[in-house]
Parts: sequence; C-alpha cells; structure tokens
Amino acid sequence: VALRYMQPEDAVTYSYGEHPNEHFLLYYGFVPAENPYDFVNVTFSKVLSFLPGYDETLDLKEFGGVLLRANAPDVSLLQVLHAVLREAGDDDAAAQARVLKAIAQVCRGLEQEYPTTAEEDETILQDPSKSGSSAGAV
Repeated sequence: VALRYMQPEDAVTYSYGEHPNEHFLLYYGFVPAENPYDFVNVTFSKVLSFLPGYDETLDLKEFGGVLLRANAPDVSLLQVLHAVLREAGDDDAAAQARVLKAIAQVCRGLEQEYPTTAEEDETILQDPSKSGSSAGAV
C-alpha cells in the first residue's frame, strides 16, 4: 500500500527496518554496508575481561548484558566503565578519555575472537564458495 499516489515511473522503495547485521544476513541474505543499528550483545564480565587488572571475582551477573552498537556505546556500559576506570585526581576529560580507550580495547578483543576477519567475511558474502569451512560469515 502506497502512502501517496504513484506515477508509473516513480521508484518504489522498501524499508527492512532497524535490525542488526545478523538479522539481515539470516532473514534477507545480505548485510548492509553501513548499518547504525548493528550491535553485539555481551556481558559486563566479558567486556571487563579485556581490560588490564580486571578482578574476575567481581560478581556482575546482576548487570546482565550490554549492547555494543555500531554507532555509539551503550549508556550503561559508559557508566560502568566510568566507575570502574576512574582514578583519583581524574577530571572529566581524563576519565572520558580512559573510558573511550577502554571501549576501543574491548572492541579489538571481541573482534579477535571471531573466526574470520571483516575482510574475509566480505569475500565470503561475495562468493560463498571461498569459505574454507562451513562456518560462513558472522
């Protein structure tokens, strides 16, 4: 159903909605090149495990998980990292810089856990026969 009167030469467009890349790959067979709605769901414990000096005895189960979005970190993640990483004498700018550096470190750590690189995934998406195993793109 069109929202307005359509001419025969008018372009018809379709919105697939606001979904992560995994949804697009699974249900539509493609992954958008740019997707601000993409995310990875990880636990706070997993996030903190990539940071030096993480105390594994901390019980963070009550915090559940956090969404690492493509376009911005989750607010709850920023709050936890700010509290955990703030050092005595830090002003707001120093604390914020420390948090952003930690988020970059966490993202690199999570990325290294995937069996293929982003470039390899792109190659597999272009030509599935180039997949060396049945793992496929993530």
